[in-house]
Amino acid sequence: MFLENRNTDVISEPSGSKDKGVDMKRSHATYGRLCLLMLVVQLLAFSQPVAARSAKARYQVLYVFRGGADGGGPGALVLDETGILYGTTTSGGAFGHGTVFKLDKTGKHTVLYSFKGGSDGDTPNSTRLARDAGANLYGTTQNGGSSGPCVIGDGGCGIVFKVDRTGKETVLYRFTGGSDGSQPLNAGVIRDVLGNLFGTTAYGGQGGNVFKLDKHRNETVVYDFLGGSDGDLPMASLVQDEAGNLYGTTYVGGSTCGGNGCGIVFKVDRAGTETILHRFTGGFDGGYPDAELVRDSAGNLYGVATAGGNGGAGTVFKVNPSGEVTSLHDFTDAQGAPTYSGLVLDKGGNLYGTTSFGGDLNCPPPFGGGCGTVFKLSASGKYTVLHVFEDDGKGEAPESTLARDAAGNLYGIAGTVVFKLIP
Repeated sequence: MFLENRNTDVISEPSGSKDKGVDMKRSHATYGRLCLLMLVVQLLAFSQPVAARSAKARYQVLYVFRGGADGGGPGALVLDETGILYGTTTSGGAFGHGTVFKLDKTGKHTVLYSFKGGSDGDTPNSTRLARDAGANLYGTTQNGGSSGPCVIGDGGCGIVFKVDRTGKETVLYRFTGGSDGSQPLNAGVIRDVLGNLFGTTAYGGQGGNVFKLDKHRNETVVYDFLGGSDGDLPMASLVQDEAGNLYGTTYVGGSTCGGNGCGIVFKVDRAGTETILHRFTGGFDGGYPDAELVRDSAGNLYGVATAGGNGGAGTVFKVNPSGEVTSLHDFTDAQGAPTYSGLVLDKGGNLYGTTSFGGDLNCPPPFGGGCGTVFKLSASGKYTVLHVFEDDGKGEAPESTLARDAAGNLYGIAGTVVFKLIP
């Protein structure tokens, strides 16, 4: 159209005409075309950084689990300072009850420990392992350990374990299903500078609990949820501040959106006193958080809700130290929403996460339309899709929190695939 107008102007000019009116018309037409061209160039320049960031992200498959001796159903990853990845699988291994594994930078996979499914633990469903300076790994299993009145399964109520660098397992605690707690579902443990471990159990007590395990293997219930307005069913790992306060979420409870409630964000101090920072309403703020929080240096907490929000598919939320909640991003069905997947925060305040569906809506849906995405949410609130999973055998439906190295590379699990994303 631009060329046609220009040609029309030239053709319509009478041969040899040099009067001032024609010159003025030609001048105005030329000026208008230059302005239009400049506007197009500016728009393209403005849009290029977003497209470039998405296109520049390189996706690499590091390892594909086969579901046999190498394990099946991998969970979230933890990265050491040398670039080695560690994680757990909920099934597979030598005995079919899950593994602890490591993966080096070349993609070489090693099973460090295979659970037997008895007193040593069964189904390590933890979101993330904890590490100490000696390269020992700490985590939980959902089942196994000692028998007791467990809610899920009949093979024990779960354990807290340690696996050293040689692959030797030590059972640090076996849950009994009583007041001490039962079955940490997706919750691993965190470790403080004194060697104490902290975690949550989904059941036991009245509505699950927050527990502490000291270096002598003595377990203490720090807080026992009543299963009502104070929260119920804590499913995720904890985060701790410099003063020793613990922060987390419960999947239900809070009693603000009917039934058992849509969950809460809580703080538990060293004395075991709970403070409810936010009760989800299921509206703009979302509801049913099922993943761990991340905390910045100013004390703000960030997390994801799997339902609600203005888009109806959940939110990325922020809770400040005063308990004020801000919705940073509303997910839609087309974008997908996180499932069991928390956020990673960089020094610039950018957040990174995954959605378990959405993205390429032509991809066969595991839960909804699409096979999931990796996304970035900038400190200013700009949402960018870094990678869209497809039906190509290279991973789909990511359901665990990412790991991030010092160079900004992201590592995660998508189905049976361990991947690396270079933004």
